[in-house]
Amino acid sequence: MREQNRQLTSALVTHQERITVTTEEVFTVKDKLARVEVAYQSLRSSYGLLEAAEKQSRTQYQNILKEQRGHGELLANLHSIQNNLEKNEFETKTRLGARLQAVERELSLTKDTLHAEEERRNKMVDAYDTQVCQEIYVVGSACYMYVICIYMQGKQDCGCVPTVFFPVT
Repeated sequence: MREQNRQLTSALVTHQERITVTTEEVFTVKDKLARVEVAYQSLRSSYGLLEAAEKQSRTQYQNILKEQRGHGELLANLHSIQNNLEKNEFETKTRLGARLQAVERELSLTKDTLHAEEERRNKMVDAYDTQVCQEIYVVGSACYMYVICIYMQGKQDCGCVPTVFFPVT
């Protein structure tokens, strides 16, 4: 019985040691579990923040793509407008250049016509002056001759510059 008592006591001590070790292991595992749960909650929270950040990033990316498409369309429209303006400018320059050449030709013709008309008028005036001078010589009136010759002294090639002046009566 003593032996049995000792065996039972020995078994009891062994079991108590095992219970103590197991209790310590349970506390250690509970402590680790609590730390893991905290880490899990932290990771879960971080994951939620990452998901929100990813969603926001995707939204920003989509907005940037839309904006780039808009810029691309705007740039294409600007190029189109610039091309139209350049085309219109070229057409306007061409049209105005042609009109300018036509006006210059017309001006040249008008100047030539004016010059010819001035020459014709000068010839007619000279012919008239010569005719008047010749008629004055024919008339022979001293008074008229004196007045006409005084008038004609400023003209060249009149042919009636008097060498003798008659007194006015």
